[in-house]
Amino acid sequence: MAGCGKRNYFAALMWIVLLWFIVWPVAAFCAGIWVLIQPFEAFFPFLKGASNFLEKLITWPRDTGKAIADCSSTCPTPW
Repeated sequence: MAGCGKRNYFAALMWIVLLWFIVWPVAAFCAGIWVLIQPFEAFFPFLKGASNFLEKLITWPRDTGKAIADCSSTCPTPW
């Protein structure tokens, strides 16, 4: 948050709370499922869509971290 300057510190604090209580638990849960369905994606093409969606949820913490660093006032979404 040192790089926020005169930006919105309240938004950065909101995204930290969001990261801690929602984003990390969701990403951790989805990562387990994603790892389990990866080998079967070659045999069952219908898993490709689910795999792509789970991958977006797994990378959601990166987008949230960027919103924290930028003190962004827009909510970071996984999609």
